[in-house]
Amino acid sequence: AQKMDAYLPWANLIANTTKSLLTGALHGTFPHKPYDDELVQQQLSAIRIQGQKLTYHPAKLPFRHLGLLLTMDLNFKPQLKHTLEEIRNRLMHLKQSYASASQKIRILNTCIKPSITYVFTVAPYTRAELKLIDNMLSTAYKQAYKLPTALSTACLREDVDKGGMGCPSLDVEYDTISIQRLTRALNDEGPMGVISRALLAYQGKCVDALTAETLPHMVQYCMRLRQLLAFHRNGLTLARNQKTHDH
Repeated sequence: AQKMDAYLPWANLIANTTKSLLTGALHGTFPHKPYDDELVQQQLSAIRIQGQKLTYHPAKLPFRHLGLLLTMDLNFKPQLKHTLEEIRNRLMHLKQSYASASQKIRILNTCIKPSITYVFTVAPYTRAELKLIDNMLSTAYKQAYKLPTALSTACLREDVDKGGMGCPSLDVEYDTISIQRLTRALNDEGPMGVISRALLAYQGKCVDALTAETLPHMVQYCMRLRQLLAFHRNGLTLARNQKTHDH
């Protein structure tokens, strides 16, 4: 808040407090109840921006940031629900439109699908959730080509030059994006690279202690661990400066 109060007059700006929210989590001071709204609100009540009080937003309720619905307890279910609602709405309008088959495929590939994969960088979607979205897209692709919905999914997934429709599963894109982001972060020469490499080394030591019961919980909250699992699923190995990272 002090930095903003210093920056805004310097930049000759006025803060729009009606669009600014105040929220937080007390992991350091109250680790046993970090999302207690009464405690969080008490801790943040003194914060002002240009002398104006900000609206408190409950820690477990979603708020939009860079197109994603986030919560302070890292619950991505609201984002998944929003994604499913948006897909159903867009696919319904696409089905009812008079666009040609090629136009519908272009809309699916350049508009609808990117809006889904945009959140793959951070959203811990499970294989079941990805399959649910995949099924909706598969039906839309078949309808665009005026093909029966009972058509084999294998035909849908196969490359165009091999007689298929060239519509890969979201599983593939999810893993590809995860691998790309981790590789880019580890190769970064700035602060992000330093933090990413240190975090990877620390989390790598913790992996051996995980069990079948604790792994799903850790995967939900550890983005780098999810990215490491993407490497493992695809039989890839991390290497930096000719040193191999086991995972």
